[in-house]
Amino acid sequence: MVLNDIINFFQSFLWAIIALLPYFIVILIVYFIAKKFLFNRFQEKYKMDWFKATSLTTFIIFLIILTISYIYVIYPLIQVNAEYALYYGNENFSILNFLFSIIKVPIVAGILTMILLPFQLLGALLLDFLDKKYEKMNPIIKTIIALLIVLIVILIIFVYVFPFLLTWLFLGLTYFMFF
Repeated sequence: MVLNDIINFFQSFLWAIIALLPYFIVILIVYFIAKKFLFNRFQEKYKMDWFKATSLTTFIIFLIILTISYIYVIYPLIQVNAEYALYYGNENFSILNFLFSIIKVPIVAGILTMILLPFQLLGALLLDFLDKKYEKMNPIIKTIIALLIVLIVILIIFVYVFPFLLTWLFLGLTYFMFF
Protein backbone atom coordinates (compact mmCIF):
# COMPACT_ATOMS: atom_id res chain seq x y z
CA MET A 1 0.00 0.00 0.00
CA VAL A 2 2.67 2.50 1.01
CA LEU A 3 4.97 1.22 -1.72
CA ASN A 4 2.28 1.95 -4.33
CA ASP A 5 1.94 5.51 -3.03
CA ILE A 6 5.70 6.03 -3.22
CA ILE A 7 5.83 4.61 -6.75
CA ASN A 8 2.89 6.81 -7.82
CA PHE A 9 4.58 9.88 -6.35
CA PHE A 10 7.84 9.22 -8.21
CA GLN A 11 6.00 8.43 -11.44
CA SER A 12 4.04 11.68 -11.25
CA PHE A 13 7.22 13.58 -10.41
CA LEU A 14 9.03 11.99 -13.37
CA TRP A 15 6.17 12.84 -15.74
CA ALA A 16 6.13 16.40 -14.41
CA ILE A 17 9.84 16.73 -15.14
CA ILE A 18 9.27 15.38 -18.65
CA ALA A 19 6.46 17.92 -19.09
CA LEU A 20 8.90 20.67 -18.05
CA LEU A 21 11.34 19.91 -20.89
CA PRO A 22 9.80 22.24 -23.51
CA TYR A 23 9.73 25.08 -20.98
CA PHE A 24 13.27 24.22 -19.95
CA ILE A 25 14.51 24.53 -23.53
CA VAL A 26 12.72 27.85 -24.12
CA ILE A 27 13.93 29.29 -20.80
CA LEU A 28 17.48 28.15 -21.54
CA ILE A 29 17.47 29.85 -24.95
CA VAL A 30 15.99 33.05 -23.50
CA TYR A 31 18.55 32.93 -20.66
CA PHE A 32 21.54 32.74 -23.00
CA ILE A 33 20.20 35.48 -25.28
CA ALA A 34 19.32 37.76 -22.35
CA LYS A 35 22.63 37.13 -20.61
CA LYS A 36 24.61 37.94 -23.74
CA PHE A 37 22.68 40.99 -24.96
CA LEU A 38 21.15 42.54 -21.84
CA PHE A 39 22.61 41.36 -18.52
CA ASN A 40 26.29 41.61 -19.44
CA ARG A 41 25.74 45.00 -21.06
CA PHE A 42 23.98 46.34 -17.97
CA GLN A 43 26.81 45.16 -15.74
CA GLU A 44 29.66 46.35 -17.96
CA LYS A 45 28.33 49.57 -19.44
CA TYR A 46 26.17 50.88 -16.60
CA LYS A 47 28.09 49.25 -13.70
CA MET A 48 24.93 47.72 -12.21
CA ASP A 49 25.03 45.16 -9.43
CA TRP A 50 23.47 41.71 -9.82
CA PHE A 51 20.06 42.65 -8.43
CA LYS A 52 19.54 45.72 -10.62
CA ALA A 53 20.84 44.05 -13.79
CA THR A 54 18.76 40.92 -13.20
CA SER A 55 15.62 42.91 -12.38
CA LEU A 56 15.96 45.11 -15.42
CA THR A 57 16.78 42.18 -17.72
CA THR A 58 13.79 40.17 -16.48
CA PHE A 59 11.50 43.19 -16.71
CA ILE A 60 12.52 43.83 -20.34
CA ILE A 61 12.05 40.17 -21.28
CA PHE A 62 8.58 40.05 -19.68
CA LEU A 63 7.69 43.38 -21.27
CA ILE A 64 8.55 42.01 -24.71
CA ILE A 65 6.74 38.69 -24.15
CA LEU A 66 3.63 40.33 -22.69
CA THR A 67 3.49 42.99 -25.38
CA ILE A 68 3.66 40.35 -28.09
CA SER A 69 1.02 38.20 -26.40
CA TYR A 70 -1.18 41.21 -25.76
CA ILE A 71 -0.99 42.33 -29.36
CA TYR A 72 -1.56 38.79 -30.61
CA VAL A 73 -4.57 38.13 -28.36
CA ILE A 74 -6.14 41.52 -27.78
CA TYR A 75 -5.55 43.42 -31.03
CA PRO A 76 -8.25 41.53 -32.98
CA LEU A 77 -10.66 42.11 -30.11
CA ILE A 78 -9.87 45.82 -30.08
CA GLN A 79 -10.64 46.01 -33.79
CA VAL A 80 -13.99 44.28 -33.31
CA ASN A 81 -14.79 46.52 -30.34
CA ALA A 82 -13.77 49.62 -32.33
CA GLU A 83 -16.19 48.70 -35.11
CA TYR A 84 -18.89 48.02 -32.51
CA ALA A 85 -18.15 51.32 -30.74
CA LEU A 86 -18.20 53.32 -33.97
CA TYR A 87 -21.48 51.73 -34.98
CA TYR A 88 -23.11 52.65 -31.67
CA GLY A 89 -21.49 56.09 -31.40
CA ASN A 90 -18.75 55.58 -28.79
CA GLU A 91 -15.50 56.11 -30.72
CA ASN A 92 -13.33 56.46 -27.59
CA PHE A 93 -13.88 52.84 -26.57
CA SER A 94 -10.95 51.30 -28.46
CA ILE A 95 -8.64 54.20 -27.64
CA LEU A 96 -9.31 53.71 -23.94
CA ASN A 97 -8.62 49.98 -24.24
CA PHE A 98 -5.32 50.74 -25.93
CA LEU A 99 -4.36 53.31 -23.29
CA PHE A 100 -5.20 50.91 -20.47
CA SER A 101 -3.12 48.21 -22.13
CA ILE A 102 -0.13 50.56 -22.25
CA ILE A 103 -0.47 50.90 -18.47
CA LYS A 104 -1.26 47.23 -17.79
CA VAL A 105 1.65 45.60 -19.62
CA PRO A 106 4.48 47.22 -17.59
CA ILE A 107 2.63 46.64 -14.32
CA VAL A 108 2.17 42.93 -15.03
CA ALA A 109 5.80 42.70 -16.22
CA GLY A 110 6.90 44.25 -12.93
CA ILE A 111 4.77 41.85 -10.89
CA LEU A 112 6.13 38.83 -12.78
CA THR A 113 9.67 40.16 -12.34
CA MET A 114 9.23 40.39 -8.57
CA ILE A 115 7.72 36.89 -8.43
CA LEU A 116 10.61 35.43 -10.42
CA LEU A 117 13.48 37.17 -8.57
CA PRO A 118 13.76 34.68 -5.66
CA PHE A 119 14.06 31.82 -8.13
CA GLN A 120 16.68 33.74 -10.09
CA LEU A 121 18.61 34.27 -6.86
CA LEU A 122 18.45 30.53 -6.19
CA GLY A 123 19.73 29.87 -9.71
CA ALA A 124 22.58 32.35 -9.25
CA LEU A 125 23.54 30.74 -5.95
CA LEU A 126 23.49 27.27 -7.51
CA LEU A 127 25.57 28.50 -10.45
CA ASP A 128 28.07 30.11 -8.07
CA PHE A 129 28.24 26.90 -6.04
CA LEU A 130 28.83 24.84 -9.19
CA ASP A 131 31.51 27.30 -10.34
CA LYS A 132 33.42 26.88 -7.07
CA LYS A 133 32.91 23.13 -6.70
CA TYR A 134 33.46 22.09 -10.34
CA GLU A 135 35.88 24.57 -11.85
CA LYS A 136 36.75 22.45 -14.87
CA MET A 137 33.15 21.75 -15.91
CA ASN A 138 31.78 23.48 -19.00
CA PRO A 139 29.84 26.66 -18.04
CA ILE A 140 26.93 25.69 -20.28
CA ILE A 141 26.53 22.38 -18.44
CA LYS A 142 26.66 24.23 -15.10
CA THR A 143 23.93 26.57 -16.31
CA ILE A 144 21.79 23.66 -17.49
CA ILE A 145 22.15 21.89 -14.13
CA ALA A 146 21.32 25.06 -12.15
CA LEU A 147 18.31 25.83 -14.34
CA LEU A 148 17.00 22.26 -14.07
CA ILE A 149 17.30 22.34 -10.27
CA VAL A 150 15.48 25.70 -10.11
CA LEU A 151 12.68 24.37 -12.34
CA ILE A 152 12.35 21.30 -10.11
CA VAL A 153 12.13 23.58 -7.04
CA ILE A 154 9.45 25.67 -8.79
CA LEU A 155 7.61 22.46 -9.69
CA ILE A 156 7.72 21.22 -6.11
CA ILE A 157 6.55 24.56 -4.70
CA PHE A 158 3.73 25.20 -7.15
CA VAL A 159 2.47 21.66 -7.69
CA TYR A 160 3.14 19.72 -4.51
CA VAL A 161 3.41 22.24 -1.66
CA PHE A 162 1.17 25.18 -2.60
CA PRO A 163 -0.90 24.15 -5.64
CA PHE A 164 -3.45 26.92 -5.05
CA LEU A 165 -0.78 29.60 -5.59
CA LEU A 166 -0.30 28.64 -9.21
CA THR A 167 -4.03 28.85 -9.90
CA TRP A 168 -4.42 32.17 -8.08
CA LEU A 169 -1.33 33.64 -9.70
CA PHE A 170 -2.22 32.50 -13.21
CA LEU A 171 -5.88 33.48 -13.02
CA GLY A 172 -5.20 36.76 -11.27
CA LEU A 173 -2.53 37.93 -13.71
CA THR A 174 -4.54 36.72 -16.68
CA TYR A 175 -7.58 38.61 -15.47
CA PHE A 176 -5.53 41.73 -14.75
CA MET A 177 -3.75 41.54 -18.10
CA PHE A 178 -6.62 40.85 -20.47
CA PHE A 179 -9.76 42.21 -18.79
